[in-house]
Amino acid sequence: MNPLSEIKESIQKMASKGGAGIVFNAKVKSVENNTTCTVELDGLAVSDVRLRAVVNGETSKILVTPKTGSYVLVADLPGDLSQLAVVGYSEVEQIEIDTDKIIFNGGNNKGLIQIEKLTQKLNELVTAFNTHTHSVDIPHAVTAVPSSGAQSFDASFYEDENITH
Repeated sequence: MNPLSEIKESIQKMASKGGAGIVFNAKVKSVENNTTCTVELDGLAVSDVRLRAVVNGETSKILVTPKTGSYVLVADLPGDLSQLAVVGYSEVEQIEIDTDKIIFNGGNNKGLIQIEKLTQKLNELVTAFNTHTHSVDIPHAVTAVPSSGAQSFDASFYEDENITH
């Protein structure tokens, strides 16, 4: 029996045990190009399993990439093994969201900052502070007193690299 027939038979056995649709658990063997993955089902490798159930050519998306070695829930969308898609995850490597607006925790903390622009603006203030002098008017003498030096900012001081935009 060829591998595709074996996979189809395994899925049909699982579906005949009471499932309304054809959905099964599989282990992630690899992820290809952040669009598909290869899973293992009953010792057989099944490739081209989509990471996005709906592929419509639009650029906006939510793409969940499973960790290699984790388990996923795979749906056989038309029921003939021609379109398999991951619909559930035991472990996630990353989530990519491409849309016009995202709201975290109700949006109460307002918008995310642009870290490079903030760092540049802070360093402009540090430079202005460090180059500023005060003149002290003492009769018959003028003395310039420089500011004490402030340290420049580096984005690594306050940037969380786990969330990017």
